[in-house]
Amino acid sequence: SNVFIVRNKPVLSIAHQPDERNLLKETLELERGDRLFLYQGILERGRGLEILLDAFEEGDPQNHLVVMGYGSWEPLVRERAERFPNIHFHPAVSPQELGKYTVCADVGLCLIEDCCLSYRYCLPNKLFEYLAAGLPTIISNLPDMARVIDNFQCGWIVEPNSESVAAVVNGITPDILAEKAKAARSHRQEFTWEEEERTLIAVYSKDFPTQAAQPRRAG
Repeated sequence: SNVFIVRNKPVLSIAHQPDERNLLKETLELERGDRLFLYQGILERGRGLEILLDAFEEGDPQNHLVVMGYGSWEPLVRERAERFPNIHFHPAVSPQELGKYTVCADVGLCLIEDCCLSYRYCLPNKLFEYLAAGLPTIISNLPDMARVIDNFQCGWIVEPNSESVAAVVNGITPDILAEKAKAARSHRQEFTWEEEERTLIAVYSKDFPTQAAQPRRAG
């Protein structure tokens, strides 16, 4: 039988647009010229958190890592945030509010470690949340995630270690950032549920004809 893939993507109609106010920079008391790299999600093993923290300890002080979420690794993130002025912890916010914060960043971070087959072939929600918000994204060199970035040229693919991440972060110029961000914005529709639901509707329409879905009349 045919196999269809339906990916879990955000709804474009509720995706937030950037405005004059930058919630993250205001909350963290950063300068407007500072560059924000955002990790959002569960703070647990296998998500590249320690790699990211190590990568941002050195380098341009205007490059700021913001870790937003909850989990057992929160104490580690808080400890690094206390030691380094360009590393920040932000508590998790509700799904309804998340987009307002995501759109404030400059670059998304989706660094999954290749520790099992589930992770190797994953397509995390946050990858599409970043891209739908117009954020170019740094990802691990894993097959399905890399295919998304390669197809749309909307980010950077790195090996999951601190040296590779630091080299990319510190090598991003304003022109490169603008080019990658433009690619993410111009393909926003591709990263949202409105595009993905076409596959689901097509499958359901084949197996459950419209006539069968009509409401029954009262007898």
